[in-house]
Amino acid sequence: MNFDYVLLLFQATCLGLIVVRALQRSQHRNLFALLIPTTLLILIYTQAGWVLQQFEQKESSIIVHLTQEISLSAAQFAIQLMIGLTLAYLIAYLSFAPQTKYLAHHIKPASVQQIHYLLVGVWQIGFGFILIQTLGGLTNMINQPGQAVGGQTMLLIAISIGKLPLFYKISRCQRIHPIDIVLFSSTFLLTLFNSRFLASFILIQFLLIYNYAVREVPRKAMFYAVLALILIFIGYGLYRDNAALNPDLSVSERLAAILDRAGSDENPINWFYRTNVEGFAGLAGLLTHIEKNGPITHDLGLSNLTLFTQLIPNSLRNNPNLPFGTLASYFSSFYPYTGSVVPSGLENAYAHFGIFGILGLGILLGYLTRYLHWQLRLPTLNRLLWALLSVQVFNLIRGTFRNALFFGLADFVMCNLFMFILSLKFAHYKLHIPLRLKSKP
Repeated sequence: MNFDYVLLLFQATCLGLIVVRALQRSQHRNLFALLIPTTLLILIYTQAGWVLQQFEQKESSIIVHLTQEISLSAAQFAIQLMIGLTLAYLIAYLSFAPQTKYLAHHIKPASVQQIHYLLVGVWQIGFGFILIQTLGGLTNMINQPGQAVGGQTMLLIAISIGKLPLFYKISRCQRIHPIDIVLFSSTFLLTLFNSRFLASFILIQFLLIYNYAVREVPRKAMFYAVLALILIFIGYGLYRDNAALNPDLSVSERLAAILDRAGSDENPINWFYRTNVEGFAGLAGLLTHIEKNGPITHDLGLSNLTLFTQLIPNSLRNNPNLPFGTLASYFSSFYPYTGSVVPSGLENAYAHFGIFGILGLGILLGYLTRYLHWQLRLPTLNRLLWALLSVQVFNLIRGTFRNALFFGLADFVMCNLFMFILSLKFAHYKLHIPLRLKSKP
């Protein structure tokens, strides 16, 4: 297995050099050249090394990861396929250079009026209340975070409008008021108690908008942002895991259980790669399935048609008297593998198109690393929308292509809804909403 570690080290070094080069730039730093390779390194390449260690520790040629078996030979083949991903990414990243010049656009942005805050606030409070009630009340939502219930995703999308007043003002370099921070904070907390990934996307969106619209984020701030993401995924993730396993424990007891794990076999790193990530494990599991059962029929992406049934409300989709559930199962049946809990982008790429899918994913990620940076540097009215949509590139790595399309569409709809609200004129209404803090005499 030493050769496998050498291959991983070579690929990690190639991606690491892109990160280092981007960090060294004093201005016009490409945040995507930091975030995308780092995501690949953490979710795929590091898990590949972790999987190899599991074979060594167990002294076995077969291990079980969540619900799927992984053979040593399949894992080794997956690492070899990743060379194609790495090289395709490097070629696309180094080859693509936008030719369009950065032109200044003098556009007078709309301002967020008091009535707009009222409409956004009522919308968020209404759907937030429904979400809390769906989860069994505020106390139950806090004590049992991370529950999965029907209709939850659509409600999270609906309350996401609360982040947009702050994002809009940052993208337009307008003055921030306390109500912007209140709406954003409530959106973030409600999201965090339901989905770590969606909460992390909100933070990344904030980072991108601030970096490209106001001023470049200093390296120290980037370090703090990384710490915040680690706390969300591992620190809060362990707390949520303990809450699910031991619902009767108090908050202090759950925190103590997290500290106890640090010195056990189920330490935070093992826990993260064993139960949270299938970036590499999904592809290795699929290749193990092929070893045992023979070649698969690549579905050419047809299974992603379940996106259309995903847009249907849960109560209708799961109604046995309606055809939506049967239609979703029909589309899902095209996908040739069912071993992973959350199929990763790497697994999706191979299941859809084989080795050409792996190469295509690498080219797409390399292209987007340059293209998204270029789009966000353009001072146009679309900067907010591009910042919202750009985080779905991480869904292409972590999750399914279908989810990247779904949540991208969700942000597109909510952004346009917010812009529609801003376009409404209410000249005859004067509301008394305190938008700024009064200074003490």
